[in-house]
Amino acid sequence: MSVILQTVAGSPGDDSDPEAAGVGTVLVYELTTEPDPLRVSPAEGTVERANLVIVGSRHSDSGIETRKLTVYIPTGTASAELALDLTGIAAQTSLPGWTATSDPAGQRIVFAPPSGTATIEPGQGVTIQLGGIRINRVVGSAPVILELEYRAVGTSAWKTDRTTLGVGKFPHGFYLRNLRVDPLVVDNGGTATLEWEASEGATYKLLYGNAEIDVTNRREYPVTNIRQSTMFYLRAIAQGGNDNVERTLNVNVTVNKPDMVVRNLTIEGHLQATGPVQLFTAPQEIDVSSPFTATAPSDGILWAYVSRGKVRLYIGPDSTARRGLLVAGQYNTDYGDQKRVAFPVRKGESVALSLEGGDGTFFWFSFGGLPLV
Repeated sequence: MSVILQTVAGSPGDDSDPEAAGVGTVLVYELTTEPDPLRVSPAEGTVERANLVIVGSRHSDSGIETRKLTVYIPTGTASAELALDLTGIAAQTSLPGWTATSDPAGQRIVFAPPSGTATIEPGQGVTIQLGGIRINRVVGSAPVILELEYRAVGTSAWKTDRTTLGVGKFPHGFYLRNLRVDPLVVDNGGTATLEWEASEGATYKLLYGNAEIDVTNRREYPVTNIRQSTMFYLRAIAQGGNDNVERTLNVNVTVNKPDMVVRNLTIEGHLQATGPVQLFTAPQEIDVSSPFTATAPSDGILWAYVSRGKVRLYIGPDSTARRGLLVAGQYNTDYGDQKRVAFPVRKGESVALSLEGGDGTFFWFSFGGLPLV
């Protein structure tokens, strides 16, 4: 089970700029809250306090020089603001020697190294802890913005990497937790039951595949006939006045010997089927009231039946390759006295049909269902 966070990734570096070459995304952040989920303060009385922990990772093989890391915390009483103010926030970072300075007017906390600049090495993590935030009293989602001033090692131009992390503020008393499924692994066509714990007063939806099921009044749901490994999402939508906020949990069910749906499949070697195999969709009937020409979009079979008269067929890379004449009646033709013949056709080959008097029926069986046009 995991929580889906509303996170916007940092901006990528510009490979056309030699000073940014190899920098890529500067830091990749993850945010967690304590409590989780974070809840608004009650309309009156004691203010709720919360902690934010932000972990940034350097996913690159090169280091960067930095001189400032700023965390913007929107303050006020609106739904898009997180804290009532910056009073009493305990701020610290894992970067050695860096100090934090609070700037209430700018709604920000600025972290800076002791010697003016510092290097963040490849693979180095950065942890920021903001404790004792006085959460305001209105439900909504607030953007916490991080700005890192940096430059590639050995260069001179400073740049700013900006990342936004959404922090949801849920109604007082809200919770959604402990999404679990039993069993975690099912046989093809099996059943799994999802269960969870959730508070009243919110809307809950179960999402998977193309399904969206309202489970507001339930705390469990059995899913039957599972044929593919599936990720299930449980989404809560909590309302507060004119604003709402969402929280999503997910859990995965693995299917033994699952059904597979793919667009293209190339097999180098042998294919062995132990059950029924369907190669075709419904056949396409071809109208030959006038001469018909087409290029095969896939391998397939052209089936021809001539009740009277004759038909000329050309199948191949051009009009001179693999041609034949099919005649109804007891006449010697390229195909003996058969009225019905199936012709294998390879992808990319041209097909030409012309009926010379009489009647005929023609069907195209495509490996994959692509029409012959």
